[in-house]
Amino acid sequence: MPSAALCPDARVIAHSRRLEGRIAVVTGSTRGAGLVVAACLARQGAQLMLNGLGPAAASERIRARLAAEHEVEVLHCGADLSDPAAVDGMMGFARDVLGPIDILVNTAVVEDLAAGGGY
Repeated sequence: MPSAALCPDARVIAHSRRLEGRIAVVTGSTRGAGLVVAACLARQGAQLMLNGLGPAAASERIRARLAAEHEVEVLHCGADLSDPAAVDGMMGFARDVLGPIDILVNTAVVEDLAAGGGY
């Protein structure tokens, strides 16, 4: 699915690069609302750190598609957000490669699978 279809305001921001030079970290960004947010940020020129626990091949396809369609740098880190050390590592990786973080969007959900995956 093309990113324009993911970003509901694509017609309005099609030529806007208001976020050029900004760095965004979007958790839960390999599907659902997080992917929509990531696509909108990329469309506006933000460099991205994607985060999601899905299959590596699917995450790589999403990363590559957003980077190519919007000519922005896009990274992916499959950090488990229930692990503080993994979160620190992801944020450090994003800062080291992309620069200081300007935007943080948390859309990830931590599920307690032992309790049946309920929220």
